[in-house]
Amino acid sequence: MGLLRHSSSGRTVVLGSPCFVGRALGSGVLLSDGKASNQHASLRWNGDHWEVTDLGSRNGSFLREERLRPNARRLLHQGDWLHFGRAEERWELIDAQGPGVIARRIGSDEVRVAEAGALALPEEADAAITIVTDGHGWFVETGEGERKPVRDKQTLQVGEHTWELSVPPSPSKSTPTIETQERRPLDRLLLRFHVSLNEEHISLDLVDGGRVDPLGERAAFYLLVFLARERRRDQEGGTLPEPEQGWVDISVLRAKTYMTEKAINLHVHRIRDVFRNAGVSDGIVERRAGQIRIGTATCQELSP
Repeated sequence: MGLLRHSSSGRTVVLGSPCFVGRALGSGVLLSDGKASNQHASLRWNGDHWEVTDLGSRNGSFLREERLRPNARRLLHQGDWLHFGRAEERWELIDAQGPGVIARRIGSDEVRVAEAGALALPEEADAAITIVTDGHGWFVETGEGERKPVRDKQTLQVGEHTWELSVPPSPSKSTPTIETQERRPLDRLLLRFHVSLNEEHISLDLVDGGRVDPLGERAAFYLLVFLARERRRDQEGGTLPEPEQGWVDISVLRAKTYMTEKAINLHVHRIRDVFRNAGVSDGIVERRAGQIRIGTATCQELSP
């Protein structure tokens, strides 16, 4: 994600797109220097790079010590220095990656930032909804399996609070982002589970031909093992077509695993995070109204 760091204080700001710079309350980069303008400059992600634009400020904006012409866009690169007005407002672009979704709780200073392509609201441990990306756009996904696109400046009611979203533009097809680089389709992988006798320890390997990627041991993998067993049971029963195999009612899942629905949502979020970081295309967990299943039947379970 895009990050600016203040040279003297070390304060770091996560960049949304657009991100306004100035003394006005609500600015993404809030300036304290009295010589700075209320709306001094803006930073915007163009799908490939960050751009800076001076908004006709009184004392100017500077990129690598060169004063910018008002309302003219200039491309930024990681390591570039900016200052706004006087030199005290000196900032470095320390991360030039594209922005993720940012959620700001209306009426407070609370800000939540998407990490690894996902953002759980109101918080990870108590997720009512999850905002996720498929590398081309952002979607809100509920525990009931609904999935709808989200847009910039959209507000979402989550429990008692309202959140406003900052949603970046979709990346250009010519420049892959972190989310779209080296994605491996799930259907070419074997999921190899290592399950202890008491089922308290579960680790997982991704097998891609002769390549084996250990994903380590995680508590969330118990949910995957449970869903893999249900899908294998339907597959071996031979009475259901493949599109209907492995679907489990959330109520049944709660009863059999002793998990709350919030715990299930949290585990789903963490599983998707692990697979996304491993370069696997979306789909490891599939949802539809009131039901859930593992997104592949190619699984192997090993015990000591």
